[in-house]
Amino acid sequence: MATLISTPQDLDNIRNDLTGTFELTNDIDMSGWGNWTPIDDFGGSLDGKGYKILNLSINHNAHTGLFGITSSTFTILYLGFENIDIVNSNSNAGALIGYTSGSNTIIDNCFVEGGTIQAYGYAGGLIGNLRGTATVTNSYTNLDSIHTTNYRSSGFIGAFVGDNHLVENCYSVTNSLTSADPNEVFGFAWYENNSTVNNCFWDTEVSGVTQTHHGTGKTTAEMQTQSTYTNWDFTSIWGINGSYPYLQVFGTPEQPAKQESREVTSYLNIITSQLDVAIDDYVPPKIETRSIQSDIQPISSHIQSHRATLRSIEGYLSRIDTNATQSSHIVRVGNVTSFVSPIQSSVNVSTYRQPIIQTINLVSYLNRIQADTDVLLPSSSKTINGYITIESNQSRTSYNVNNTYSQVIENPSYSEVME
Repeated sequence: MATLISTPQDLDNIRNDLTGTFELTNDIDMSGWGNWTPIDDFGGSLDGKGYKILNLSINHNAHTGLFGITSSTFTILYLGFENIDIVNSNSNAGALIGYTSGSNTIIDNCFVEGGTIQAYGYAGGLIGNLRGTATVTNSYTNLDSIHTTNYRSSGFIGAFVGDNHLVENCYSVTNSLTSADPNEVFGFAWYENNSTVNNCFWDTEVSGVTQTHHGTGKTTAEMQTQSTYTNWDFTSIWGINGSYPYLQVFGTPEQPAKQESREVTSYLNIITSQLDVAIDDYVPPKIETRSIQSDIQPISSHIQSHRATLRSIEGYLSRIDTNATQSSHIVRVGNVTSFVSPIQSSVNVSTYRQPIIQTINLVSYLNRIQADTDVLLPSSSKTINGYITIESNQSRTSYNVNNTYSQVIENPSYSEVME
C-alpha cells in the first residue's frame, strides 16, 4: 500500500524508506521549507497523481534535484514541478534527478515549468546525467534558464551515457540555454553513445540554440502546432490550446490572457474663456481666448463683468439726476432693450417734490433685466406725456405724478429722480 504525501514534511520523509511506494494527494508548496536536501539512493516509486511540487529551492554541491542520485529500480509517474530554483556548485543537476544509474528507470507524464538551473557539470531541465537503463516518455520542460559553469548544458537531459535509453514524445523550451563554453550547449540533449530518441523536439527560436545530439529543432510557431507532433496521443495523454502541448492528467491550463498593445492619441480642445466687459458707453465686448491644460474634459468658462456709467437724464416731465458727467434729452420715440447677468446691486432712488423729499434704497439680486423705454414727443398744445418702464427681478419702485408712470431699477447704478 502506498504512503500518502500531502505536506513538505511527508515529502522529506521519503528518505526514510528508500524502496517504498509513495503517492501525492495534493500540490505541495515548498516555499516555506527553505533549502531542500536531495534524496539519494532512492529505488522505490513515486506517483504524483497529477499533482505538482511548487517552489522547490536547492543549493547543493553534489548531484542535485528532488532526487540527487538514484539506483536500482526507480519509477516516477504523473509528477509536475513549477518555479524551481536549483544551484549546484560541483556536479550534475536537473529538476527531477541529478544523476541516475538505475537498471530500470521509468519516467512518464512528468513536466517542469518555470525557474532556473545552474550547475557545474551536466545540466538538463528534467535530468542532469542519465545512465544505466532508462525509459522517459510523454514529458516536457519549459524553463527560464539553464546554465553550466564548466560542462554541458541541454534543454531536456544534460547527457545520455550508455546505449540502453529510450526517450519518446518529449519536448523542451528554454528561454536562456547557456554554458561557460558556447560549444557545450545543446537544444534537447547530448549523448556519449547510441540511444533511441523518437518524436522529440525543442524550440530553436526561444533558446537561440540550433545544435543538438538528439531531438528535432522547431520554430515557436511549429512547436505550438499540433501537426508537428507526429504519433503523439492527443486523445488521452496530450492536449494543445494555442500554446505548447500540455499533459491532460494535470488538467487543462488556463488560456493566457490575450495581450494587445494599442496606441491611443487624445486631443483636448482649446478651452475658451469669454470675458464680456460691458460699459454703458457701448464699448463692444472684449473677448479673451485662453488655452488651459486639462486632463479631464474640455471646460467651458463664461465670465461677464459689467461696469455702469452714471449719467444725468432730463425729460420734459421729470428729471433724473445722477453723479454722471453726461446728460441727454430724450426727444424721440425709441425702444431700448438690455440684458444684465446676475449681479448684486444697490439702487438709490430719490424723488424730490417740494416740499416732500423721499429717498428709497433698494438692494436686490438681479437676473436678466429687460428694460423698455418709450418717450412720446411733446405737442405744442398738449401736456407732455412720458412713459418709462424698467422690469427686473424681485424689486419694484414706482412713483406717479401728472399722468406719468415711472419705475426704475438699475444695477449697479445710483439714480435720482427729481420733478
